[in-house]
Formats: sequence, structure tokens, C-alpha cells
Amino acid sequence: LDAARALTRELSTAPHLKKERRALDRAVSQHLLQITATRSQVRQKAHDMINLLSQLQDPHQTYCILQVCNKCLYQCESQVAKLPSFAFPLAEVIMACCSVCPPLYGHLVATLAEVCHVIVPRYYIYNPELYESEEAYF
Repeated sequence: LDAARALTRELSTAPHLKKERRALDRAVSQHLLQITATRSQVRQKAHDMINLLSQLQDPHQTYCILQVCNKCLYQCESQVAKLPSFAFPLAEVIMACCSVCPPLYGHLVATLAEVCHVIVPRYYIYNPELYESEEAYF
């Protein structure tokens, strides 16, 4: 997470890049802050976010990933606190993006770990090739 922030520091702070930064912020906000619980809109928002993330190159892509993480946290604190069922469409959009843009997953978990120190650890699926027995797995 620190490496991503260092990579995007110039884009985040440079006055001459303010227009690019605002365009990215607006695009992320449009796709994450305006989600309704309809299946078609969830698919459309996920498709739009995937297109946005796949079109960008570093450091713009990394900046956008960090903004997605921050907007996701904001939505969890504001929208999900008021309407818990909103977590499901938001999670669907985010996970669809993570499946296409793997760095987003790592940054999202790191961002969550900064704010919430009690996050669910990764669940390792039992694979007989990796473990001698089920007892060794557990």
C-alpha cells in the first residue's frame, strides 16, 4: 500500500495534474457511489469499472485502484451503516473488478486492515497435494 501511494504521490499532489485526477475521481465516484440493487445495474457498474481499470496505465491505474478502495470504505461507513443490504451490490461490483484487476484485491485488503484491524484471514482450501493428511491441514 505504501508503494502504491508513493507511485501515485505526484499524481495526487501535482497542481498541473488536477484535471486528470478529478476525471478519475469522478469516474470512480460515478461507478461506486451510484449503485442500486438491481442486477442489471450491478452488472453495468462492474463492467464500467472493469473497462476503466483496464484502460489505464500506471500511475493512473494505481491511483484509480486506491480511489476505489477509499470510496469502498466510504460507502461501508455511510451507506452500509444506514442500509446494510447495500453491502451486497457493492461487494458484487468490487469482486467483479478484483477478478479482472488482481492488484485491487491486495490493495483493498490492505486498506481494510488499516481501518479495521480485525479482518477475516484467508481461508485455505484443502488440497491433498499440499498436505500430508487432513490433520496436517487443520
